[in-house]
Amino acid sequence: MCLKVMKSTQAYFIKECISMKKTLLLKPILLFLFLSLSFAHSSLAENNQLPTAWYLLPEDSRASHKINSLDNTVPAPLSATIESLYATQQTALESISEYSDSQKEDSHPANWIPWHLDSVSTDLGVTAQGLIGLLAIKGTPALNLIWRKHKVEPIIPFEEPSAQELDNPGENSYLLNDPSEIPISAQIEPIYRSIIASGKINEPKVFKENLTRVATDLNNLIHTIDLPSSSSWWLSGYRFDFIVSASGRIAPAWLSLGGELRVRLEWYFIKPIRSGKLSPQNTLAPYKASLNSLVGSIGSVLHEADSHVLINGSMHPFFCRVGVGVSAQGQMGIAKGGAQVIGHLLFSKDLPKKNATTATQEMNEGQVEPTTQSFIPLIEMNPSQDHLQFAQRENVEVKQYAQNHGIKQAVYKIPTSRVVEGLKKAFRIVDFLANRPPDPKKRWQLYEARAAFDLSLTGTFGLASVSGLFSTMLYFR
Repeated sequence: MCLKVMKSTQAYFIKECISMKKTLLLKPILLFLFLSLSFAHSSLAENNQLPTAWYLLPEDSRASHKINSLDNTVPAPLSATIESLYATQQTALESISEYSDSQKEDSHPANWIPWHLDSVSTDLGVTAQGLIGLLAIKGTPALNLIWRKHKVEPIIPFEEPSAQELDNPGENSYLLNDPSEIPISAQIEPIYRSIIASGKINEPKVFKENLTRVATDLNNLIHTIDLPSSSSWWLSGYRFDFIVSASGRIAPAWLSLGGELRVRLEWYFIKPIRSGKLSPQNTLAPYKASLNSLVGSIGSVLHEADSHVLINGSMHPFFCRVGVGVSAQGQMGIAKGGAQVIGHLLFSKDLPKKNATTATQEMNEGQVEPTTQSFIPLIEMNPSQDHLQFAQRENVEVKQYAQNHGIKQAVYKIPTSRVVEGLKKAFRIVDFLANRPPDPKKRWQLYEARAAFDLSLTGTFGLASVSGLFSTMLYFR
C-alpha cells in the first residue's frame, strides 16, 4: 500500500494486519507534512544558493564559469543549509516513530500483526535562481530521497519497493518477461484486453496486430545489444512509450496531438542479457547499429567516470536512467531535456561490498576499455539559434533536420571524453548533496538518493530545476 501525502512527500506502508487505528497513520503523516512545509517556507534563505555550474548549463548562461567545474570551494553557509535540511527531515521521521511507539495497544487478537511505516520519500527542488530546498509544490525534483528505518526487523518478510514502483509510471504501464519463459503472444493478451477495456480503440484487430509486432520486435532488438566486456555497468532494462490512436495505430509518444491513449512497455533484467540474433522480419532492424553504439558508449562513459571518481560517503552510484530519442534519419541518441523521448535505457552495476571502497577503486584503475564511438548523439527538438551558435563556438558538430508539422531537430555530436568529465562532476554533486554518514543514534537513515540532470551541448550535466526537464537520472545507494 502506498499513501500519497503531497508532491514532495510519499509514505510507504507494509500491509501486515487486518485492522488498524486511523490516527496511528494520519497524525504522524500530518506531523511530517507540517514540519516539511515549515522548512520549505524557511528554505528560501540567502544561504541555500548553489554554485552556478551545478544547475545552469553553459548554453543557457552568459556566465564564464568553467564547463565541468565542481566549484570545490563550496560556501560554508551552503553546507550548513544542506545539513540543516537533512536534520529537519530526520527529526520529523524520528517524531513519527516516537508517536507510533506511544500508540501501541495493550491487547490484540491472537493473529494480529501491526502495520509499520516502511519508507518515506521526499523531494528537493532547485529554483531557476539556484536556490535549493524541500519541494512542497508541484514541479520537477532535482533530488529524490528515500528514507528507511535503520536495522528494521520486520515481523514477516517483505520485498522493498522496486525502482519502477517508486517511479510511478502510470496505469497503462506493463512489464514484460523474458520470452524464453513466457511467449510474447501470451504476455500481450492481458495487455491487449486491458487497453481494449478502456473503450478508446475502435479497431481491436488492427491494434492487436500492431501491439504484438511492436512488442516482439522491441524484445528481439534489445536482446541483440552488446556492452564492452570490461564495463562494470550493464543494460538492465528498457522502456518504450507510445500512443495508440482510435484506429489502433501505434506511434512514438512525442507525436501525440492529444486524445490518444498513452502506453508504456517495460523490460527489466536481473543480470546482463546474452546477445542474440536479430530476426530477419524485425521492422526495427535499421535502428540496431545506432542503438548498439549508443548503449555501448553510455555503458563505457559510466564505467570510466565511475572508476575515476572517489566517493567520500557510504552511498555509491548503482543505477542510471537515460531518456532516448531518434533523429529524422534514424539515429538514436540522448533526448535533451526529456523532449522527444521514445523511451528510456536503464543501466545497473553491483554495489561495492561494505568496507571495500578503496580496494574497488584501485582495482578499476587502468582497466577502462575505450568507448565504442568517439561521440554521443544529443537530440534537441526545435533548437534555438542561441544553442546552435553556442555549439559552433564550442566546436561541437551539429546536424539539423526538418520534420513534419513544422518541427525542427538538431543532433549534436558530443565527444565522449566531455561526457565522461561531465559525469564525474555529476557524481561529485550527488556525493556532496546526498552522502551523509549514518547516525547510529537515529532510527531513520537515508537509504537511496536519485538525482535528475540534463545534458549540455558541452557534455557537462546540470541539476534539473523545478520548472525544467531532465534527460538523465542517477541513483545512489
